[in-house]
Amino acid sequence: MQFVITSVVLALQLVSASVLPRDGLEYSELTGIEPFNTTFALEHLVEDGTLEGTQSLTERQASGAVFYCINANWGPACEYRYMPKDQCVTFQAPWQDSISSFGPDPGVWCHLFEHSNCNENGRVLWNVQNPGIDNLDTIGWNDILTSVRCWW
Repeated sequence: MQFVITSVVLALQLVSASVLPRDGLEYSELTGIEPFNTTFALEHLVEDGTLEGTQSLTERQASGAVFYCINANWGPACEYRYMPKDQCVTFQAPWQDSISSFGPDPGVWCHLFEHSNCNENGRVLWNVQNPGIDNLDTIGWNDILTSVRCWW
C-alpha cells in the first residue's frame, strides 16, 4: 500500500513538473485573441480539406530585382537592383542609354522602354524574363534602354 501511495505521489510530482516552464519565465494566458485566423482558413479550404495558396510559389519567391550592365555579356560596370512592383523606374546617369545587358531574377518580368517615364510612344520591349538578354545589340536595343517597369 505504501508503495502505491509513493508511486502516485511521485507520478503527480512528475506531471506537475512537466507543466511548469523550464526557462524561469512567467507566462500569462491570452484571452479573447484568436491565435489562428479560422475565417481566412475556412474561406480558402478546397474540397480535399487542404488550404489553397493565395499567391503562386514563383510570385512568393521572386525577389523583384534585376541585373544590368553597360557592356554586352554582363561586362562591367554592372548593378543589381530591386525594382518596385508595377512602377516605372527611369534610369539616371551613368545607366540611362548605356545598358547593353539586362536580366530579371527568376519570377520577375519587365517591359523595357526607349523613353523615360515608361512612355510607350517610343520602342518598347515587352515581357523580358530570366535569364534576360546578355547582348541587347543583337535585337537593336544596345544603349537605348531608358526606363523599365517590372512585375512578379
